[in-house]
Amino acid sequence: MELIVKILVGVLLMGSMATVIVSQRASLITVKEQAARAEQGVNERDRLIATLKAADVKQRQATIKLQAARASMAVTLSEREILIDQLHHDLSIRPWAVAPLPDAIAGLRQR
Repeated sequence: MELIVKILVGVLLMGSMATVIVSQRASLITVKEQAARAEQGVNERDRLIATLKAADVKQRQATIKLQAARASMAVTLSEREILIDQLHHDLSIRPWAVAPLPDAIAGLRQR
């Protein structure tokens, strides 16, 4: 009888150990799946960060290019304003500048 009790206790212990092992294995699989999903999320975030950094670099380059073009246009505008002022003060051009346009040219301008 004592032997049967020992065998039953041993079987119960082995059964409970098997249950614990199966439970731990299921938990381990769940944790591995969660880790894989987290790693995928991190990879997606890293790709997004890289894309945003590249877009930022392009935007900064475009801004620098636009600022250079704006500065160039400002210089050209200033030069043309000076030229126009000089032409307004030039006595040889003044009668021509204030003369009315011929009818054909005035008609074209109105169109």
